[in-house]
Amino acid sequence: MDNLMILAQVPVINVQLLLDAFFIGAIFALAAYGLALVWGVMNVKNLCQGDFVIMGGYIAWWLSTMGIHPI
Repeated sequence: MDNLMILAQVPVINVQLLLDAFFIGAIFALAAYGLALVWGVMNVKNLCQGDFVIMGGYIAWWLSTMGIHPI
């Protein structure tokens, strides 16, 4: 079955896709905001910003596998 036909038949998937896109965009926005804040205040380009984002995601995954809800 064509992917567009599946989306037309199951509108709940559309809502879930929109929510997923919003949350992924929010994560990217937080990373960009942190980079802009450090660069604007200290006038230093923090090249470790991406590492901190990945580390935060890894810690959240690790906590969720242990049964602790990270949020």
